[in-house]
Amino acid sequence: MSWKGKSRRAFTLVELLVVIAIIGVLVALLLPAVQQAREAAARSQCANNLKQLGVALHNYHDSHRVMPPGTTGLVNAGSGPDTTRFPITWMPMVLPFMDQQPIWDRIVPDIQSGRRSHRFDQRKQVISGLVCPSDPNGGKVSAHPSDEYYDHGFCGNYTLSYGSKTLTPDAVINDPDDTLDDQTDHNAVNRDGMFYSRSSIGLDDLEDGTTKTIMGSELLVVPNQTSSVDLRGAYYFGRRGSAIFSTMNPPNSPVADRMSSCLSMPGAPCTIGTDSMIFHARSAHPGGVNAMMADGSTTFISNSVDTHIYRGLGTRSASPGEPLQGL
Repeated sequence: MSWKGKSRRAFTLVELLVVIAIIGVLVALLLPAVQQAREAAARSQCANNLKQLGVALHNYHDSHRVMPPGTTGLVNAGSGPDTTRFPITWMPMVLPFMDQQPIWDRIVPDIQSGRRSHRFDQRKQVISGLVCPSDPNGGKVSAHPSDEYYDHGFCGNYTLSYGSKTLTPDAVINDPDDTLDDQTDHNAVNRDGMFYSRSSIGLDDLEDGTTKTIMGSELLVVPNQTSSVDLRGAYYFGRRGSAIFSTMNPPNSPVADRMSSCLSMPGAPCTIGTDSMIFHARSAHPGGVNAMMADGSTTFISNSVDTHIYRGLGTRSASPGEPLQGL
């Protein structure tokens, strides 16, 4: 007696298409959740980086009794020594307090020799704690094939506040006695925040208190092109104030940044100019930016924050005094 086994029926085309459709729906449902979880982790890491930077700044303050200056020289100087025309930003000065003492030790001879900051030997070393994982362009090392002026190295994602106005007011100096010709001072700098050109601000100078004063936030790094360079985040190019920002407009503002060399991209518009320069806090996080307060705490500030409150938080005094909840 012989037995015939039952033949196994294959999938029909319709059934196969149904299975594929179900898989597609599941992927469509799960992918946003995965992306949201990934961004939440990146945003948390970004906030932690800011918090660690805050610790470093406070340790610097403990050692020097003041915070480091936004830049050590002028922002638009056309003449004078290189240390004035091409100063360092605050970043190299806090390296010893970020477990980066060896890098600082190698930078000191460059400073002592009066070398231009954008030629420092260590300028191309990336500091991972200054890179936000949400920014796909974070950790950029700026190089230029023919112009050493823009071969300034590492560009990071964290920036400190110079106040609530434009960096350079392009102010006309009017001498009442007519002993000087009226002139435009491109190096005039608004000074109502903590980190401006040659600043020397201590925590005791914060009339609003440390919990109501913004110390730092984020910026978006913009890739260079062959013939053009974006200076935002350039820690070794303090000449243009590239690592400090304003609270004049809310985070991720559609108002363009303005500086001497930049490139626009979605989320980081920019126009070129050295008068009325301004830099806004920007990030790749949906809805706002991480911010570091002067007490070292971090908070998330919404793109829709009240402009009056936000400007007040960027100043050392005259803050409206509203609590941070809801920012």
